[in-house]
Amino acid sequence: MRVRCAAALAAAALLAGCGGEDEPRVESKADFIAAGDKICLERDTRSAKLKTAVADDRDVGRLTGELAAIYADSIARLQALELPRGAARSGADRYIRSVAAMRLPVQRMKAASDDLAAAAVTQRAAKVRTIAKQLQINVNAVFSIGELADQNARAYGFKNCGQQQGGPPVS
Repeated sequence: MRVRCAAALAAAALLAGCGGEDEPRVESKADFIAAGDKICLERDTRSAKLKTAVADDRDVGRLTGELAAIYADSIARLQALELPRGAARSGADRYIRSVAAMRLPVQRMKAASDDLAAAAVTQRAAKVRTIAKQLQINVNAVFSIGELADQNARAYGFKNCGQQQGGPPVS
């Protein structure tokens, strides 16, 4: 069974945000939004570069795995951002917690994508179908949790973060 390209590509819009060691010091809500939006823009740019032709399940596994790595980096970088002080802190914390909730599903997505790429080499259809279904479940979980993170981002005032560009992928 061939997993549709949509599983890899629609997942590209799922995760919100990342940040890191080189991020600016956050002193206000505006600083936090600027740092987070910069990270989300970088994430989206990196994800967009993955949009290549998908010939087979191995390609889907590879692309989805690369996407999961981008997501994992984004989550870690966002969690590393300093939260603003005062009243702005609670909304920022809510957003960061919703992004952090994607960590385990992203790890599972990465593992399933690696398994799919490996199973595609063996060309055992039953195994590929089983792993493809698991990958789809993991991608859908990331998407669902990402929706909450996106809502929190928009409610907080982000411009780039929280702007999912696709719906749940279909296998």
